[in-house]
Amino acid sequence: MALAVSSSSTASASAPPPLQPRRNWHRLRLIALIALAVVGLLLGQLAVTVPHLLQSVAPAWIKDKTGRVLRVGQASFNPFTLHLVASEVSLKDGGATLASLHELELRGAWSSLFNVAWTVDKLSLTKPEINARIGKDGSIDWQRFVDAFPKSDGPPSSTVPRVLLRNVTVDQGSVRLIDEREAAGRDRLTLTPLSFSIEKLSTLPRDRGDYSLEATLNDQTRVHWQGRVGLNPIESSGELTVSNLPLARAAALAGVALPVALEGTAALRASYSAAFGTDVAAAGIGGGVLEVNALRATQGGDAAAVQSLRIAPLSASWAKTRIDGREQQLFRSEEHTSELQSH
Repeated sequence: MALAVSSSSTASASAPPPLQPRRNWHRLRLIALIALAVVGLLLGQLAVTVPHLLQSVAPAWIKDKTGRVLRVGQASFNPFTLHLVASEVSLKDGGATLASLHELELRGAWSSLFNVAWTVDKLSLTKPEINARIGKDGSIDWQRFVDAFPKSDGPPSSTVPRVLLRNVTVDQGSVRLIDEREAAGRDRLTLTPLSFSIEKLSTLPRDRGDYSLEATLNDQTRVHWQGRVGLNPIESSGELTVSNLPLARAAALAGVALPVALEGTAALRASYSAAFGTDVAAAGIGGGVLEVNALRATQGGDAAAVQSLRIAPLSASWAKTRIDGREQQLFRSEEHTSELQSH
């Protein structure tokens, strides 16, 4: 009997240890659930905090530091998908509107943690409008706005922020430069409607993105650009087409005072490449075609007219280097042929 009791006691004493791993597993699972709950609460709090920052904190800070009025009509943020929507946004300087935006839609990416860069998978701007005004004293309102921000006492940073933007679209945008000086026309420059898309915009080293841009100026000039751009280092290549450009506007934009008055339109198509670094800068165009239609030049009572003028190919290159503190520049232009048709 004693042996039987001893055997039973030994068996019962050895039974509990297998329950210990289960207790540890339940404890770990409880800790994980608590951690997930805390993270969920924090993310849920962001759904309230981010709109509050956009609609209340940011406008108050802008008003305090610059005196301008920022208004965000509506805002929402999903912290799980990083989806942000803001609408009816405006920035005003007194009675003048510096900028406005019908809607902004942004979708961030959790891959920011792996890229070690601010990463956005989608950025859409609907009806953005930027207005710049040159006052009667020659000052620009946007420059005054920027200068109103507090200045840092430290040296400016020499590094480019790490940013990766994908699928950027601008729909029905406009840019206006208004000159209030007496000697200048009020609407000095208007770009509208301005719509373009950018597949990728990156400041990561050696990263390049594809871009396209279509715009109609207020004088009905059409601009189409498609190419690639890298920001670190700065480089770009692509194709540019400008059509229906009034010759009088072209001379005014170039700041050239001509002895004759010009009528007619010009069109330009060319491929280009450009790169800019600390000690080198280079740019070039190739395979370009310049066409001028309905050209008419007048001076007093004299006039001359040309039905069409075509110059091709337009090819030129320019480079500047700095070696041991000394700058060297090189310019090269290839020969071209001209075709002229007169009335």
